[in-house]
Amino acid sequence: MAVELYQNAMTAGDVGGVLGLATAYMSDFVEEANCEQAENLLKDLLYIETAAGRSGSEIGVQAALRLGLLLLAGDSLPTIEDRARGVALLEQAASPAVESPPARKTQLDAWFYLYTFAGAEWAARYRRFPALRQAAEGGHAPAMFLLGKWYLSDAEGGANDELGLAWLLRAARAGSSSALLVAGECFLRGHTPKHWTIRMRWPYGEDKRLSVDLFQQAVDKSNFYGLVPLAKCYKAGLGVSADTAKARELKALYSVYKLKCPKACTTPIV
Repeated sequence: MAVELYQNAMTAGDVGGVLGLATAYMSDFVEEANCEQAENLLKDLLYIETAAGRSGSEIGVQAALRLGLLLLAGDSLPTIEDRARGVALLEQAASPAVESPPARKTQLDAWFYLYTFAGAEWAARYRRFPALRQAAEGGHAPAMFLLGKWYLSDAEGGANDELGLAWLLRAARAGSSSALLVAGECFLRGHTPKHWTIRMRWPYGEDKRLSVDLFQQAVDKSNFYGLVPLAKCYKAGLGVSADTAKARELKALYSVYKLKCPKACTTPIV
């Protein structure tokens, strides 16, 4: 339904419809998910806004953010990946020409993705931690999540496990789907996820029922990774009544979306 509405808006000449349709193709739970089509739409939208002298408009900046993310976010679609162009577009989105709450939100998102994907090539030119902390303290949920990871990683000599776990929980409560998954794993086991280099006790205790709820919230935010632990909970009866049919359904759904749009499964929908 959403795809049809965006298509109608685009046909009527609404550039917002182009942006909405590209976003749906990138990450939504829609049958029509198509990352290549999203890339083409975003490139066309940026061309239109630039030709009209509106490259710094809210629509133009949001298009730059999404296209930059597509170009940076992974190697599952080599024909799309272009790291240098992706970094340049995210830097463009991080410096909006207009001042407004939506532009500020886009700027914070761009900081987050630069911090996540651009790595040393971006950090060498920017003092990234002050910007990250500013975004987190400003209420930006993805930045809260990264700040928690920063404190846990000993990056730049800043290790503080207690603060790190506290920021991860704050990020989950603020709606970061990545933090929802981590918090779900922690509440499920009573310690940090198995794949982490250092295992730490989760100071907030175990709550398997809450874990299931957190995994479901992540899925509701189009974070495809949440389908995997949710399926495990249903299979083993952790926090819910065991339901092997439901577990198979969730695993199959994850496989479908991973096959249909692989970059949607490698791009964190934070």
